[in-house]
Amino acid sequence: MQVIANGINIEVEDHGNPADPAILLVMGYTAQLIYWPMDFVNGLVAEGFRVVTFDNRDVGLSYKFDGVRPPHPIRQMLAKRFFPKRQMAPYNLSDMANDAVGVLDALKIDKAHIVGASMGGMIGQLIAADHADRVLSFTPIMSSTNGPGLPGAARRAQGFDADSAGEGAHAGRGSGTRTGLFLADCVGRRAQSAGGTAGDDEAGAGTRFLPAGPETPDGRDHRYRQFASGRPAD
Repeated sequence: MQVIANGINIEVEDHGNPADPAILLVMGYTAQLIYWPMDFVNGLVAEGFRVVTFDNRDVGLSYKFDGVRPPHPIRQMLAKRFFPKRQMAPYNLSDMANDAVGVLDALKIDKAHIVGASMGGMIGQLIAADHADRVLSFTPIMSSTNGPGLPGAARRAQGFDADSAGEGAHAGRGSGTRTGLFLADCVGRRAQSAGGTAGDDEAGAGTRFLPAGPETPDGRDHRYRQFASGRPAD
């Protein structure tokens, strides 16, 4: 369903009993809400939570800032190195955090547990910092502040391969980590959706997934705008 949040249309899915404590799941860079595995969502609902997922601006079925073309990411990185205060997108992560709070407003949710993955974790940090009165708890997943002085990922994490994790999962889950299973499920659902067929747990995913690949100018612009919106969550 569509709601008006922070003045724009945002695509939202609402799962569970509205009377239960709410969890707001914030997905990462250019990723649609369907990237949250339904087993994960249903598991939270079974534990007594209302679970809300949504497409960030410029993603999926939410509002697109078409016609606003940001610089190529390489130019963005060079500009941020020498002009760190320059904003190169029509919005920033604070605007995206305000979108998330607007989703809570639209659904008449006073407070929620915030869970953010990757760039969604950066957005979640800003929700917690700027809207603390709306936050019951905050859980980041594979995220960071995006601060330029932070060290890189550990060697073990750099060598992580979602495909090998998926193979471990299919071999009895002996070698697949929880993160690996999460990523493998996301990759599998994306492949099913892009092919126009729905998995057993995602009826209609083929019409829900909107690929924005590098071969399309619109796809590039959406990703470049989101890339430009990122900044250290300070």
